[in-house]
Amino acid sequence: MAKNKVSQTPKNISQKPQNVNQAAKIVKEPEVLIAPIPYTERNFWILAGIIAVCALIAFLPGFQNGYVWDDMFYIVNNEDLRQVSFKNFKTLVSDFYLGNWHPLTMVTYYIEYSLVKDTAWVYHCNNTLIHIINSILVFKVVNKLSANFLIGAVTSVLFAIHPLHVESVVWAAERKDVLYTLFLLLSFWQYLKYTSVVSGDTDHGDDSPLSRRGAGGEVITDWKNKHLWYALGLFILSCLSKGMAVILPVVFLITDYFLLNRKQIVKIGIEKAPFFIVSLITGIISIKAQSDAGANATKVISDAYSFSERFFMINYGVLYYWIKMVLPTNLIAFYPYPQKPTGTIPSIYYSAFAGVLVLAIALFWAGRKNKLVWWGGLYFLIVIFPVSQVLPVGSALMADRYFYVSSIGPLVILAVLANRLYQKTATNKLMPGIGAVLLLGLTFLSFNQSTKWKDTLTLFTPIYEKHPSDPMVTSNMGWYWFGKKDNEKAKFYFEETHKTTFKTADVHTALGQIYFDEKKYDLTVDNFEAALKIKPKEMQNLHWMLGAAYYYTGKYNIAIDETKIALEKSENKNQFAHNIMGLCLAKQGNENEAMKRYETAMSLDAKFADPHINISTILNHKGDHDGEIKELEKAIKIDPKATVAFKNLGVAYKAKGDWQNAIKAWEKGILADKKDGSFDYNIGLEYGQHGDFPNGIKAMQNAVAKGDQNAVTFLTQRGIPLK
Repeated sequence: MAKNKVSQTPKNISQKPQNVNQAAKIVKEPEVLIAPIPYTERNFWILAGIIAVCALIAFLPGFQNGYVWDDMFYIVNNEDLRQVSFKNFKTLVSDFYLGNWHPLTMVTYYIEYSLVKDTAWVYHCNNTLIHIINSILVFKVVNKLSANFLIGAVTSVLFAIHPLHVESVVWAAERKDVLYTLFLLLSFWQYLKYTSVVSGDTDHGDDSPLSRRGAGGEVITDWKNKHLWYALGLFILSCLSKGMAVILPVVFLITDYFLLNRKQIVKIGIEKAPFFIVSLITGIISIKAQSDAGANATKVISDAYSFSERFFMINYGVLYYWIKMVLPTNLIAFYPYPQKPTGTIPSIYYSAFAGVLVLAIALFWAGRKNKLVWWGGLYFLIVIFPVSQVLPVGSALMADRYFYVSSIGPLVILAVLANRLYQKTATNKLMPGIGAVLLLGLTFLSFNQSTKWKDTLTLFTPIYEKHPSDPMVTSNMGWYWFGKKDNEKAKFYFEETHKTTFKTADVHTALGQIYFDEKKYDLTVDNFEAALKIKPKEMQNLHWMLGAAYYYTGKYNIAIDETKIALEKSENKNQFAHNIMGLCLAKQGNENEAMKRYETAMSLDAKFADPHINISTILNHKGDHDGEIKELEKAIKIDPKATVAFKNLGVAYKAKGDWQNAIKAWEKGILADKKDGSFDYNIGLEYGQHGDFPNGIKAMQNAVAKGDQNAVTFLTQRGIPLK
């Protein structure tokens, strides 16, 4: 890596000019440039080591992070991963997930879950390892394109540690990003090998200047060349990992034209025909996936913003990536569309257009001297186009993850600038220091950004502070607290979510469950009905829950109708629906049919305690207290936390006149639920009725301490201290 100086001084530069005109011609000496760093195996492995070490440090917090956001759907709560079977495998490779089709990505989750279940660090570790490989492949590709080791090295190191790439690496659900990039870069690498062979350039190694190939724009297509078909196969794998890969054939075209000197458009277009066919098929499937999931936001965005507003917002998004590439601070996981408090979008979105024009002019001017600059700018536009919101998808105007693959173009341009500064004698000595500072600085920023993905609360709190009324943000905050079983906070955020036009079946379902726990059954019905209206197919399992809500509102006929739908959808194998229908039939006086439903529920699920409790109720009505006790004991054996069973068991013993065993049953109930004061209250009554007033008062006071109002009334009316 010696810094050899190359003298470009003309031989006659020291000669005395013969006249004034001759002197005028010899005003400026040609620039003295430092020789480029050569590609050697030693240099390559040093670079690979730097990439690996810095990337591991930058993304180390990710190994300690948990699951956030879409991780819950893809991994934690994904029933398709739970069991190794052909049926589950078929579902994973054929079904759409959150409006996407990426079967190869789902297969990687399937393999990981089969081995380590939902151990989060394994998923994060694998993402990081794939990212390191991607970074090395970026070097191989860019070095081949530029014939310059330093340009390839700078591009790959920036790619490896840039903070804008944190989202793609430390978010387990973004496996699709790193995976499709892996196969995309491998495909690109094979394509460059193919063009080397067909252009007769096979003996120059990794630093051969591709711009010399195919003199005169001559295009030679060799359909028998293995590298072309390797490239196609790897491209298919990339598309199976994420639909965004469809842009690769267009990248091949601009590479042909600007860097490989293969300028016969028709011929290079025909050569890419197999790739474009794959892109077309993948694109059709992706559009179908978005449509089926209701993720296509074109109509919603078109209704909310005028054509001109959308134009300026797109410019803002495009410019944002370039600005954040240079100043990667204040990064958040979600950048929503702008609010319109004054009836129009903020002025900063209009000014972005001027920024894009300035950027385009600068790139055009710089590209005259080095076509890599033109290639880098066009590469970015091509790759970012599908997610630039020209056709709105989702509720985010931009996202850090969209810069993952598209960043290669802009980073190449930065690398060209760095190489220029390195070769200048005036700036050469400063470059190692500047490079070290940038390396450490970006690694630190990425490390810090990685910590923000620790959990949903850590991730979304700063976003909520900036965008408190955005429904995507409030819904995720709600899901965090819902998972923590803090229904009050979850309900607050979910209700905030539904104050907007943003309505989702999942949020309605969660609200319905919260209201059910609060015994607000009318609100439960409203939310379950709304969820079924939005997604009737996906939410079909909700029918039995809706039936339960209707049961508690006293609308038994409607409850039965809902449970019938649930049973029809499940081929009569839904134990919960059978149980709810039994409850409704019992309320209508048809206890014999109710018993049959309970027995069916038990046969479908031997670990389902509720039918035993419900059968015990019917036996109680018939005066069969021995049978009642047996059923309740079965329920308790299945579910030791079944507090209703303990309460009823005490009542059954009391009905038999066995008050001592009644007290024992309630005492066991206290162990099952130490916060339920009703057990202490019943024990107090029983002791009092049998003359044991000290123990009776003590039990009542325990009930008061647990907040039981019946005990408070009982003691107050008798003038007994509450403590």
